[in-house]
Amino acid sequence: MLKQKYDWIKQYIFRGVEFRDDAEPLIPLYSDLFATATVIPGAPFMWTMHTAAASSDAADPMIQCGGHRHSHTVWFRYTPSADGTVTASTSGSQYDTVLAAWTGQWGALTSVACNDDASAAVRTSIITATVSAGVPIYFEVASFGLGAGGQLEFQLNAQAAQVYLPLVIR
Repeated sequence: MLKQKYDWIKQYIFRGVEFRDDAEPLIPLYSDLFATATVIPGAPFMWTMHTAAASSDAADPMIQCGGHRHSHTVWFRYTPSADGTVTASTSGSQYDTVLAAWTGQWGALTSVACNDDASAAVRTSIITATVSAGVPIYFEVASFGLGAGGQLEFQLNAQAAQVYLPLVIR
């Protein structure tokens, strides 16, 4: 009996989410909506997830690059501790991604960077954006067009701005 229960759990439970062959996950993908964006605690940061179960909120802002309405969106939020730049990438992902960065509040977001393909041969995305200390920046990763999503590899690196102080000789 115990072995049967173990085999069932091994077959239908992955990272605390129950799956069935004929159904979607029983709980939603945590970062599927802007309001539940995965919080990035610091850089460098790397996150892996499967996005096929992610939905597309009709209220998501229109990502300007790529020329389509995109699907299977997931969100990340990063609040930098210093002025500088951040580079976000979906390199290593197993599907065609679109990546956008936003500042502001829901309903009044401002696009600060967007990329559909890193190159003609690479269908993953990379962006660099200027950030200000204490001002959240949101990253939206989407599947190109109506693509099915897939295994996402999201990375974020930060570079603090260099501050040059005047040389004072006494």
